[in-house]
Amino acid sequence: AMLTSSFAFAQDETEASVSPATTWGGSADAYYKYDFSKQMNGLTSFTNSQDSFELGMASIQAAHTFGKASVFVDLGFGKRAGEFSYNETTDKDITAKFLIKQLFFTYQVSDEFKVVAGSFGTHIGYEVLDAISNKNYSMSYAFSYG
Repeated sequence: AMLTSSFAFAQDETEASVSPATTWGGSADAYYKYDFSKQMNGLTSFTNSQDSFELGMASIQAAHTFGKASVFVDLGFGKRAGEFSYNETTDKDITAKFLIKQLFFTYQVSDEFKVVAGSFGTHIGYEVLDAISNKNYSMSYAFSYG
């Protein structure tokens, strides 16, 4: 005679995936510019230098979501940030090299309606200040003069 006993236990191990409330990102770019006329010029946007290596811009972004609301901040540091800031002085040595590129708030009113308010880097978005997000490193004339 044989007596067998068995027990089976099961546990549902599927956990709801939870996105982090705060996400971080960033980038940095550097460039070398040489003008054959041997002078500084602003013919390309945000590269007003001559025969030098430059830190274009280091960026850090943070986004935080809380319920139906969220906030996004995008900060830039470096020569490109200083030239884009519109806070330039006549003395280029003291021009700010820090920029709040974007800061905006979002509220999801419903599935079909979202309100966004804040300060944005560009109004159209074809070319943006961050070199990493553009098709070409240098900006077109339309970015600054268009």
